[in-house]
Amino acid sequence: MNISVENNSLKEFYSKVYTYASLAALPLAVTGLIANLFLFYILLTDNFFRKVTYYLILASVISDIISTIVSIIVYTHVAGFTLDYILGSVLCKGVFFVAQSSYGISMMNLCLIATDRYFAIVRPLTRFYRIYKKRILISAEIMIWLLSLTVTSPKLIFMKVQRENTMMCEHDTITNWIASYLIAFIVIIYVIPSSIIALIYWQIVVHQKNYTQPGQCIGSESTEGKIQKRKFIRSLISINLSYILTTWPYFATLFGFAITRDSFIAVRNRSLAAFLLAFFSFSTTTSITILNPFIYFKFDANVRKSAKKVIKRLSLGLQETSSIVIQVEELPRS
Repeated sequence: MNISVENNSLKEFYSKVYTYASLAALPLAVTGLIANLFLFYILLTDNFFRKVTYYLILASVISDIISTIVSIIVYTHVAGFTLDYILGSVLCKGVFFVAQSSYGISMMNLCLIATDRYFAIVRPLTRFYRIYKKRILISAEIMIWLLSLTVTSPKLIFMKVQRENTMMCEHDTITNWIASYLIAFIVIIYVIPSSIIALIYWQIVVHQKNYTQPGQCIGSESTEGKIQKRKFIRSLISINLSYILTTWPYFATLFGFAITRDSFIAVRNRSLAAFLLAFFSFSTTTSITILNPFIYFKFDANVRKSAKKVIKRLSLGLQETSSIVIQVEELPRS
């Protein structure tokens, strides 16, 4: 009897964790969706962004928008206690597939952007890349989407929810095959892209520190130029670290599941701290779609400048509309 009461209490506690987490995440997801749509509008309408690099960013923004919409749907159902077994299974498989595909697309696009910046800054005279740049980047972007969707697609098969707890979404019994897949997934989606980004940006940083423009004497660089160089270096480091450090806990947790073969429920029953770490590590990783637009607003001066113009234009439009409404209301009535 006591065991049954204790199990019911634990089940109720974990249900509250899912519900409160969804309630907290819902406004953040809506904010992320609005920010991504705003960034999408800027990149699509401003002629300045008719460049290959920004087209790559636009592709990432589209995947982030799709992922955020799916997250909002899931958070709404969890917060409203409207998940039966069938709907829970569909959303469980869907949210993992879409969110992690989007993450893979974003990470690999960062690699592609880093590669493009490497050739533009460190090796600008590479003839082959200059001639075939557009063709290379378009082909690479198609491969990124196909690879990310392919690598993530097995999650549509072995992600599941518990019949007695439709809010519990986890991997099926972790066999040797699933464990091998999880490790390969971590390497392809996280380890390789993070390593490439770190390596390329490190080379760019070193180049920026040591490079002296031909015809310019060492030490003659203007103070303003040095400040701009330091800002550029900090931006590269910040973009790199924001992705790697924000999402590493989830992939470390996933690697732990692959090694120990533990299920999420087994971890939950054994240790509350380990359960909360695993739960919030995934939540943090999915929140990268919320952070992405703000990262670009923060570190890309061109995006930030265009955003300010749009906001100013909207503000002036609202002021003019308010002024017209006030004037109409003040007209004498016959």
